[in-house]
Amino acid sequence: MTTDLTGLILIVDDIPSNLDVISEALGTVGFDVAIATSGERALQHLKRQSPDLILLDVMMPGMDGFETCQRLKANPKTCHIPIIFMTAVADADSKVKGFELGAVDYITKPFQEQEVLARLRTHLKLKKLSQVLEIRNAELQQLTEQLEQLVSDRTQELSQALTNLKAAQAELVAAEKMAALGGLVAGIAHEINTPIGIGVTAASLIVDKTEEMTQAIQNGMLKRSELDKFMDNLKQSSTIILANLNRAVELVQSFMQVAIDQSSKTKRSFPLKAYLEEVLVNLHPKLKRTKINVKIVCDDHIVLDSYPGMISQIVTNLVMNSLIHAYDPNDNGTILFVISQQHERLIFEFSDDGKGIPPEHISKIFDPFFTTKRGQGGSGLGLHIVFNIVTQNLQGTIACESQVGVGTKFVIQFPICLRSI
Repeated sequence: MTTDLTGLILIVDDIPSNLDVISEALGTVGFDVAIATSGERALQHLKRQSPDLILLDVMMPGMDGFETCQRLKANPKTCHIPIIFMTAVADADSKVKGFELGAVDYITKPFQEQEVLARLRTHLKLKKLSQVLEIRNAELQQLTEQLEQLVSDRTQELSQALTNLKAAQAELVAAEKMAALGGLVAGIAHEINTPIGIGVTAASLIVDKTEEMTQAIQNGMLKRSELDKFMDNLKQSSTIILANLNRAVELVQSFMQVAIDQSSKTKRSFPLKAYLEEVLVNLHPKLKRTKINVKIVCDDHIVLDSYPGMISQIVTNLVMNSLIHAYDPNDNGTILFVISQQHERLIFEFSDDGKGIPPEHISKIFDPFFTTKRGQGGSGLGLHIVFNIVTQNLQGTIACESQVGVGTKFVIQFPICLRSI
């Protein structure tokens, strides 16, 4: 028996013979024992002395074990003490009630000495481990606060960007035609997690190395070589943190621009090809899970005076429509944007080399809620939204050409310079 498996045990039972038996068994193996013959006396005892564990009889006159346990768990000074119920009636309902009140275990009468000792030692071990974890958590919290102070200047911009992103997402949710962005937001969040995760790992390394250095200083064992190594690790980790925070900021800013465009009806001039590339950056989380390549053929000098959010929504819905309907998992394929200008109109062609659309479905693809993938990611609204944006908002036309086994093409035309709506 080692001293870390002993402690003060409070035994609460109204039957003296039970108290004698358990007290003798625990005292023999080195436990300190206190006794109480009722729930009321147990509460009085706990005002004077706090045990390491309580053995509590369920069936007692006056305040029974359940009520006693409930009061102990409601008191911040005693709620942390493990309670093991002792009972001759171990039905399932009683056990569930005891566990719900906060007990950690049950011992059934008549007692088996070895079982009682084994259960006591197990829960005392768990309690000591919990105390150690609390100490470690407090130490870690202190080191974390110190680290946060060191990197707060570098994370300020990211914090503000994330706040803006949340505001932009709230606007998107409120917008009537933003259903297609749900998966996109989740994908971008996953992308942002990558640099943040790397930064957290580097920060954790700093915390670990700082703790080792602190111990070495306290023990008077610090060597110059160890200090040099620590400073080198600190420099490398700080560089990694800064680089990945900057990458996260870039991703957030990229997403925010597209998100803000889609949630507003702001008209502005913008270079089309560069904007399409920005939209595809935000679709990357979806595309990278596939073997589909996306290519853009567009003159760098084409500038639209239009509504970028609507263009973004068209691109997003067309790409997602192809990923859902045109290809099976692990299919190779190519999605192609071919864009040209004819006088004052833009010719916007989108095509994939996927399954194609059966002839009987061509006339229905722009109808609301028409989908062949119900319950598999298709809502039946994607192409309907595209059709409404093109014909009503962009004052243009859209047509579809498709051949089963060859692929599908959408040809969209609308004015380069659009009057305000």
